[in-house]
Amino acid sequence: VLDQNSVGECVPCALSIATRAAMVRCGYADEAPSRMDLYWRTRALEGTTERDAGALIADGVAALRKGWLPEAKWPRDPVWGDRWVQKPPPLPMDAPRVVNAEALPIDVDSIFWECASAAVVVVGLRIESSWETLTGDTLSDPTGNPIGGHAVAITGGDRSLGCFRIRNSWSENFGDKGSAWLPFSWIRLGVCGEAFAIRAVRRAP
Repeated sequence: VLDQNSVGECVPCALSIATRAAMVRCGYADEAPSRMDLYWRTRALEGTTERDAGALIADGVAALRKGWLPEAKWPRDPVWGDRWVQKPPPLPMDAPRVVNAEALPIDVDSIFWECASAAVVVVGLRIESSWETLTGDTLSDPTGNPIGGHAVAITGGDRSLGCFRIRNSWSENFGDKGSAWLPFSWIRLGVCGEAFAIRAVRRAP
């Protein structure tokens, strides 16, 4: 369970969860990508490396396709500071890369299919204040009063509940030890802006 603290790195956090799942699924050892490395490379694509500007999931996926450093090689600082704007070391030749990822339609069936196929889906949502005051492990339906954008990883779903299971990046204090049920009503245009399935990783010999 990740904790982004006060840094706007929700996209690297959600992509890290999805990428680690893909690595294990593809037969590699579980290895956490450096979120600080991924956040810098994503912001470099957007021209915002000097500030904590957040990021688009699409740009994060583009950065993952080029490879990443492991967390052990470029450990994360817990608060925003000079190292977050410092260019990371060059990627090694054998850096793992995402080789199969796809932007999905914003609909429940497309995302549910990916979950049933054992892929983790990263979505960008316009969240509401209810997320910050969640009690229990089930979010309420969106009301149309967003407070900002946020990215989470969808790790599964339950049609009988009408919910997806999400992993957040707000520490174990969120929901059920960092996870929660997200009603299908959040997966619609105007509330959900991006959805990407992370399916496969390869590491060059």
